[in-house]
Amino acid sequence: MGKSTDLQTARAGGHSDRLGRDPEHPDGLTPHALTKIENRLERARHYFERAEELRTTADEVKGKETRLMLLSLALSYERMALLLQQIRPA
Repeated sequence: MGKSTDLQTARAGGHSDRLGRDPEHPDGLTPHALTKIENRLERARHYFERAEELRTTADEVKGKETRLMLLSLALSYERMALLLQQIRPA
């Protein structure tokens, strides 16, 4: 019994493929795939929060260059968060 036999057995038994799809789950995703999605969305929330913190700090800073740099960083965090939210499972 080689690895291919084990893989064939697993697939025949309805186990998930390597992309996290599982026909036995109502939404077609394994619990592991759902956890990965939840982790990604949690990171997105963290990035949105960090962007807000940077904006708050920028409001308190007197130096124009520093304020602009902080606002630029806030935009970058927000873009990362939006990208994480847009990723869909394969």
